[in-house]
Amino acid sequence: MLMKTKMATLSRTSLNLIASMFELQYVATYLALWYLFIQFCCLATWVVPWYVLVTSLVIGYRYFWCENLQIPRQEDKDCLVVIIGSGFAGICAAVRLKLQGVPFIVLEKAESLGGTWLNNQYPGNGCDTMVHMYVYSFFQSNKWTRMLEGGSSILAYLHQVSDHFQLLQHLKFNTKVEQCVFNETTSKWTVTTSTGESIQCNFIISAVGFAHIPNMPNIKGMDKFEGDIFHTSKWPKDYECKNKRVALVGTGCSGIQVMPYLARRCQQLCVLQRKAAYVLPKFDLIFPDVIKQLFKNLPFSMILLRWYIFVRLEMIYFLALIRNSHTNFLLQFIVKKIMSFQVEDPKLKDKLIPDYVLGCKRITISSDYISSFNQPNVQLIDTKIREITKDTILTEDGHSVAVDTIILATGFNALKSIAGDMKIVCPSDGKTLSEIWNDDPTAFLGTCRPGFPNFFTLLGPGTELGHNSVVWMAEQQMYLISKLISRVQKKKLKQVDVTQKAFDEFQVGFQRDLRKSVFDEPCQSWYQNEDGFSFLTWPSHCLKFWWKTRTYKNSFFQFK
Repeated sequence: MLMKTKMATLSRTSLNLIASMFELQYVATYLALWYLFIQFCCLATWVVPWYVLVTSLVIGYRYFWCENLQIPRQEDKDCLVVIIGSGFAGICAAVRLKLQGVPFIVLEKAESLGGTWLNNQYPGNGCDTMVHMYVYSFFQSNKWTRMLEGGSSILAYLHQVSDHFQLLQHLKFNTKVEQCVFNETTSKWTVTTSTGESIQCNFIISAVGFAHIPNMPNIKGMDKFEGDIFHTSKWPKDYECKNKRVALVGTGCSGIQVMPYLARRCQQLCVLQRKAAYVLPKFDLIFPDVIKQLFKNLPFSMILLRWYIFVRLEMIYFLALIRNSHTNFLLQFIVKKIMSFQVEDPKLKDKLIPDYVLGCKRITISSDYISSFNQPNVQLIDTKIREITKDTILTEDGHSVAVDTIILATGFNALKSIAGDMKIVCPSDGKTLSEIWNDDPTAFLGTCRPGFPNFFTLLGPGTELGHNSVVWMAEQQMYLISKLISRVQKKKLKQVDVTQKAFDEFQVGFQRDLRKSVFDEPCQSWYQNEDGFSFLTWPSHCLKFWWKTRTYKNSFFQFK
């Protein structure tokens, strides 16, 4: 009996030690349950066959079918590519074109490069993808200090890439693209900018992404509020919330990241929630010195780690994102248990636990978001805001909350963002891309659309991921784009445009995969447009996207 007691004590101590190592603030038993479940499913069901399949395909395609990963340089001074945006996607395009020897310029409306990571500098911001997968395959960094890095470190990485490839000479900052018009006679685009400049180019690559136009709520009386009010992407550098009454509107990714910081510092915090979010454990890991030295002295170890992370993240698709699957149901049950165990108030549990399918909305991660609601200075309201007065928020159920600051963690308008706040005019009918995507937000591999010759999009419709890295997706798209540009140069052609047939066939497959995934569930996600169509996400695993970018046929495109 004494031996059993000692063993039980030792087990509890071990579990609590694991919990403290990962900076988690809830019962270690549920952590162990979650971890062991994932390990079992991965090892017993998917990991071994998936590793074999992926490795065989990559090795076979590269070495037996002679994939040319480094396209030969083809200097062509008469060709010019305009890249719009200098975030992860834009820099990826710039590096690829520079290695290919294609002249290009990058137009950036901000004062510096960085895209999302330049705009979003609120406290607690960071990446929810393991960092060795959230970097370029062609530029690994040994300077990371932890598995899930903060926003400032990621922004520094982008500057490091820019310096290494000497990209600053190609960038024009504070230059917003106003309009892009294609000339059928010359087969060139005319790009008009906010500086009054007019640029003639052969190709345009829009790398503006899907998270740069804030989703601003239309609330009655918001303009009458006399305190501070701002979106998380516009966080004032000198803002201090100490001893203030703060209202946080929104519980998406940014809201969940910034909320614990606010709960610790402000006098009173009121979180206004439209829909509860699934919050998974944040399995972060601070790299010890021995691991840092390993990355520094043996760079190949980072490639192996990246490969391991990629396959593990792919498992999430099979375990959590397939509609009506047993594993999705079981994961949903476990996550809800983990979340509920962190909340002391039963009424609060009902508000914080989601009532929709896991994965339909973006899955978030945090160690201390849920538990922060146990603090006496934190309040949760899950009813709609009716009106805002000069110092008070009024809700539809009668709540009245006096506040000094309103922080809008309402995310971004993905549909407006992917088209950009510019006019890209279709040469055949004069419609703009934003008008077309407002009715039908679709693209061939998220990259091109019929009627827009020599125009490509990075991270367009159907490229956001619910389980892996969008940086990886941008690289696969850029591989396809660089191949198409190379063919136009080599064959002395002028235009390339995806055919309507290839576009339609791709959409049939896309819709088929979408119906099999949880993204098609009705849950009012930012993945979806007003009609409930999940236009933003890739509804399958990443290997399938990679395969499609490598096995396209020239007949899919019309060359002139």
